[in-house]
Amino acid sequence: MLRPLIDTGKVKVLGTTGAARMAALPDAPTVLEAGSPDAINAGATWVSLPAGTDPKIVSKPSDALAAVLADPGIAADLAANGQVSIADKGQAELVPFIVEETARNKRVVERAGIGER
Repeated sequence: MLRPLIDTGKVKVLGTTGAARMAALPDAPTVLEAGSPDAINAGATWVSLPAGTDPKIVSKPSDALAAVLADPGIAADLAANGQVSIADKGQAELVPFIVEETARNKRVVERAGIGER
């Protein structure tokens, strides 16, 4: 992680890509503050299963992941590195997030003229 390099001054954070300042780096401005609203990027990782999967099956990895993210050591590490867990949000909030992120990234790719070869 970059945190040790940031803490020792070997790396200076010029800005972050979230819509709001990170609690872990309160002095670092956002790209939005710098006037670049199109540069907002909320990197994300999630676990998904096929639509229609039996809820009993869905609950197993969901419960296991929630338990891992509730571990105080893991939660502290995530927070120290400026990462935010939305594990408790569930499908109702995750699906719209994925749809919006996909649409936003598609616009960026199209504006940049990136296409298939």
